[in-house]
Amino acid sequence: MEIISFGDCIEEGKYGIHSRFRNIINFVLGDKIVSLGNLKIQKGPPNIILDEFDLPKINFLIIEKSNILVDNIRLKIEKKIRFDSEFEISETGYDNLLKHLPVLEDFVLGEAHPKSLVFLLDGEREKNFKSGFERAFLESVKKGVAEMQRGNFAIGIEQIKGKGFGLTPSGDDFISGMLYGLNLLRDKKKTKISELQNTIFCKAKTDNLISNTFLRLANEGRFFEYFKEMLISLANEDKISQSLSFLKKIILTGETSGADMMTGFLLTMKNFIRRKYVY
Repeated sequence: MEIISFGDCIEEGKYGIHSRFRNIINFVLGDKIVSLGNLKIQKGPPNIILDEFDLPKINFLIIEKSNILVDNIRLKIEKKIRFDSEFEISETGYDNLLKHLPVLEDFVLGEAHPKSLVFLLDGEREKNFKSGFERAFLESVKKGVAEMQRGNFAIGIEQIKGKGFGLTPSGDDFISGMLYGLNLLRDKKKTKISELQNTIFCKAKTDNLISNTFLRLANEGRFFEYFKEMLISLANEDKISQSLSFLKKIILTGETSGADMMTGFLLTMKNFIRRKYVY
């Protein structure tokens, strides 16, 4: 057994089981989630990837300064396997990113699950929501986005958070995408939105610890592997096609989670750049 990757946002302590899935176990310590997975998961700030492990046998995880204890085996955390989740971009790279946002949007529309939040990018997709629950969900999300476009972000976030399908609800994934977008805009000093970003993050938190983990990381500008590599590729004019391969991996994350997050990211970038949001 060997550690392949160790996230850079993992705190020391003894963690208990939160939830188990086919390729991953989520551990919890207080309000912090750490995910232990195999080679099928992506690198990320709260993720530990092992080359092999027996999921049913593992019931606790201890994180030490230089080691982890898992399945009664102590493994050393080598410096070379620590994942760097931060992302920095040059002025030229940022301009390339903005220029190719339409390429990302077209790709998302072509690949996304029909019942993801991409209907916010293409109104024709609303026809995919047919049941009473689905229509209520759709209208709630539209109402929330409309409130934010009027500058009522606290009201809009309350309308969207916790809504939708999946382990991490669609609304929460969308808000995570928003926070990633705001982080990029803030870092480039294109808008004065630090206070707004904090408002969105505080209002978005629920009792879903996994969603809260993703929201916190997005708020801090801590990217997962596929998202970071997509942005790095976008920043390079010669690697735009490569960025789409990473975008596809994002979209395939969960049933709708990746597409919902990218919808939040794209809509936020577009609306702030075009000044369609009042803030």
